[in-house]
Amino acid sequence: MTEARDDRQLALRVEELGRQVTQMERRLRALEGGQSFPPATDSVVSPTTRGGDTLGGMSTLFGRAAVACFLLVVALVLRTLADSQWLSVDDGIWLGLGYAVLLNVAGWGLFRRRSGQAPTCCGTGAVLLGAVLLEGVFRHRVVPLPLAYTLLAAVAGGTGWALRERNASGTLWAVGAALFGAGGGLLWAQPPLPWPLVLVLVGNAMAGRRDAGPARVVFRAAAWLALMSFWAVWGLALVGALRSGAAVPARLAPGWFGWLLLATLLYFLFSSLLEAARQPRRWLDAFDACLLPVTLGWGHVVGVRVLTRLGEGSHWLGWVELGAASLVMAAGWRLGKRAQEHPQGTTGTGLLAVGATVLLFLGLPIALGGVAAVALWAVAAHGLARLGRHWRSGGARLASYVLPAAGCAYGWFAPGLAPGEASGIAAGLVFAAAAVAAVLQYLDQRRRKSPDRSRFFATLDRRDDTGALPLLAAVGFGMLALRGGLYPLLRALLADPSEALSAAQSVFLSLAGLALIVGGQRRSAAQVRGVGVLVLAAAAVRVFGFDLLASRGLPLVFSVLGFGVAAGGAALALRQSSGAGAADALESGPEDA
Repeated sequence: MTEARDDRQLALRVEELGRQVTQMERRLRALEGGQSFPPATDSVVSPTTRGGDTLGGMSTLFGRAAVACFLLVVALVLRTLADSQWLSVDDGIWLGLGYAVLLNVAGWGLFRRRSGQAPTCCGTGAVLLGAVLLEGVFRHRVVPLPLAYTLLAAVAGGTGWALRERNASGTLWAVGAALFGAGGGLLWAQPPLPWPLVLVLVGNAMAGRRDAGPARVVFRAAAWLALMSFWAVWGLALVGALRSGAAVPARLAPGWFGWLLLATLLYFLFSSLLEAARQPRRWLDAFDACLLPVTLGWGHVVGVRVLTRLGEGSHWLGWVELGAASLVMAAGWRLGKRAQEHPQGTTGTGLLAVGATVLLFLGLPIALGGVAAVALWAVAAHGLARLGRHWRSGGARLASYVLPAAGCAYGWFAPGLAPGEASGIAAGLVFAAAAVAAVLQYLDQRRRKSPDRSRFFATLDRRDDTGALPLLAAVGFGMLALRGGLYPLLRALLADPSEALSAAQSVFLSLAGLALIVGGQRRSAAQVRGVGVLVLAAAAVRVFGFDLLASRGLPLVFSVLGFGVAAGGAALALRQSSGAGAADALESGPEDA
């Protein structure tokens, strides 16, 4: 039997060698004749290698399954001894926990030795740990909840550290699913909320491994969404408990909320900046660049709402955001230098500039107050415009457009900047300066071309229409300055200055629209003319939709008269520029009809 099999293998081998010799002869003849020939292919696969890859993969799979079964046998023996009362239930639970932790530690060591059974040990240990903890907490009530979350966090952190330099995303997913699934199940036992937060933070650190491929981004996104959802649930629970007027449950831990929120924001701040600093490529992907500002923005919303309800100050949150904005801009400066070294490369400077702008917008009012915030936003907009030209970054340029408009919107709705407030006159002066700064910014940027490599300006805004935002913001700032300056005077002359103040703003809006239309016609600036038409349309809505219904007497007369004068002047300016022939056609059109 053995000799016959050897003969068959030898015959197949000789036949294969004959085919290879024939192929080599054909290739040599083709080379001598200068002809092209197809690459050599093996028509017959050696029996020794046929299906080798498949058999090898199945062998590895079955080997790992066998090891997992042997490891589970020990846990099942412990379970059987506890059920047979050879061990007490408490001793069985603690021995099971120790065995699960030991498996994970052994798996970490095997990863250092690059053993093929390391994923099996880590996966089996994570599943056992989660199962024993759930049984020990819910069924036997042996394991305290703080200890349960501490063990889960420690094993998750150790696994992430052991895999920090390994391309083992499958193991990471398996261990993470087992550990964080168990942590989610333990939430039904209503643990003190700081303990689950520790596990979620460790999960985000575990997901921050520098692993190649899309698995890392997906894992990081899942961990980040879990963290944001946790903060939302904790914040809503605290706000609901405080609104009810009853005693806040101890598990909500209101005293820990602010400190842990600060720790979370600082972790994301430094981890994101380290990610940008050690980036080996010339670019920073969108996920890493957007993670920090979105996280701090979400923390701002949740923190301000909860801390206000708790009666605690939230000024520190504004200072954290300002510090984060400074560090983000420093990282953007570093990437901006890379952009200069590689003009054709795509950098993350634009996304970082947008993130720093968001942080400035959120942090300045809380840290320094509304008046100082509006003034510093105007300065920051000019700085972003310069950086956009220096970095050739469309994102920085877009941020310089949006920041004045956002500051104007804040001026309209911020309660501390309304007329009659203590800061009303100072706010009016700041608004006037911000209007001048917005006009100067617009004129400066009209002389500069948008960055050619910006995706936003190359696809969504080819005509740079968003550049009109600073000009619109200048009109809004002008109305706010007029409101802040006229209110004290009208308050001294009239018992109720609201109607007169509203009419003055309507007249200002009408005249501003007229000025923009005339200026756009003289400079042949279609964008300025278009902004003027838009402002004049807004004046019409204000006059006929608000003043005509809410005002009476002289304020209403001046409001309608001002709009009429502005509309007439705009009609004359547009008619003169359209040419005599077009004007005649417009005049004769109704008669011919």
